[in-house]
Amino acid sequence: MKKTVCGVLMLFAFSVAAKACGCIYLETFCKSIHRFAWEVQLHPELASTKLIVKARVLNHQYHGIQIQLLDIIQGAEIQDTVMVWGDGTGSSCLLQADVIEDNDTLIFAIENGESPYSIDSLESSQDYKISACGVYYLHYTNGQVQGYITQSQVLESMPYEDFKAMVPNCYTTAIEEVGLATNFVYPNPFSEALFVANNQSVRVFDTFGRVVYAGATTPNVPINLSHLSAGIYYIETTQSNKQSAKMQKVLKM
Repeated sequence: MKKTVCGVLMLFAFSVAAKACGCIYLETFCKSIHRFAWEVQLHPELASTKLIVKARVLNHQYHGIQIQLLDIIQGAEIQDTVMVWGDGTGSSCLLQADVIEDNDTLIFAIENGESPYSIDSLESSQDYKISACGVYYLHYTNGQVQGYITQSQVLESMPYEDFKAMVPNCYTTAIEEVGLATNFVYPNPFSEALFVANNQSVRVFDTFGRVVYAGATTPNVPINLSHLSAGIYYIETTQSNKQSAKMQKVLKM
């Protein structure tokens, strides 16, 4: 019964987060850590803030959990145990930690730093947070990793060593920086609208990695971005028959 209730809570948290947060829900663990790598490409200084680990849940503390690090798959951390905060009473953009049970061994993708949504003084800069905008943890049982690893809506299971060997392939950006000479996204700089060559799926990110626009395009039909503030943005375009994305930096005047 407890597992069923937890599942309902997870689905509720994810559905709310997808609507309320700046990011779009990522339905597999592989896509979630791919997003990690994408953020690091935009902001290299963030590389040291992101961890992919195998860890055991020791206990719950308020809206967070204390975890024991058993293996660090990606990143570096000298502590044996760390606090990972969700947010059960504040913003729905963070996972409510009470859906995770004590003594579970999980594969986590977590980020260092105090949450901007913190409502108390419990969290510190040495702690980590876990987002609900994607699949940020998997289950580990008897040497097997289980969960939505690479396929959405399909529960998978694979040996832990095979999973570790796969992680570097997920933790790549596959993003090409498109030169201005290609006129892939134009004009640049722009003031109100952008044009994108060919039929594409488009997402526009601000410099914090938040999605500020998402939709499909048609050649010669402008994307109205007049509501955005002046500044730098990143335009990600993906054709329906391709897995990789193309990225171009643009300036809004």
